[in-house]
Amino acid sequence: MELLKLVNQMPNRFFGALRKRSAPAASADSVRARRMAGTASARWDIIDNVAREAGLDTFPNDLTRLLYLASLRDCNSGAYLHPQLSARMGTEVADHALCACHDRVFRRLLITPISGYVVQLEEYIRYARADRSTVLNTWQSLRAYRATVPVLALPVYCEIFWLNIELALTVLQAKRPPADAKPQDAASRWN
Repeated sequence: MELLKLVNQMPNRFFGALRKRSAPAASADSVRARRMAGTASARWDIIDNVAREAGLDTFPNDLTRLLYLASLRDCNSGAYLHPQLSARMGTEVADHALCACHDRVFRRLLITPISGYVVQLEEYIRYARADRSTVLNTWQSLRAYRATVPVLALPVYCEIFWLNIELALTVLQAKRPPADAKPQDAASRWN
């Protein structure tokens, strides 16, 4: 139950006010500030542990992690369900912790330059062992990446993310050799 309390005290589900640690002014404030810092630290430790237990560190990059976390979210309720974590920790605790992981990964992607998106999308395609052309065409036509953002993400942040993905797709499409190109033409184009 104590774990649930800590998870429930996590920052607002998305871009909530994260209190900056400041130097306490008085001794009573000092004790309260240390408690708050300790609680925040404990919350981040929980998120780190859940991320590790969910296997997020096995993925090659944040884009792949974001796609995975979005796949754990129920499309009807928005709740995150992980086969092992939900059973072991309880669905509510696992939901909150996985939501916090999703938010954190999304925040990191928001500050990633476009070149980083290009690299991460290329890595994702290799990781998925999917046909590059098929992935690029499908992502451009279906735009399913729009469903990978955290539920409570602010619209402006969603737009930034979607634009970054669309730019990365455009760059990767431009790097693709034309269908009628000869093999040596394609090779010279990559150099």
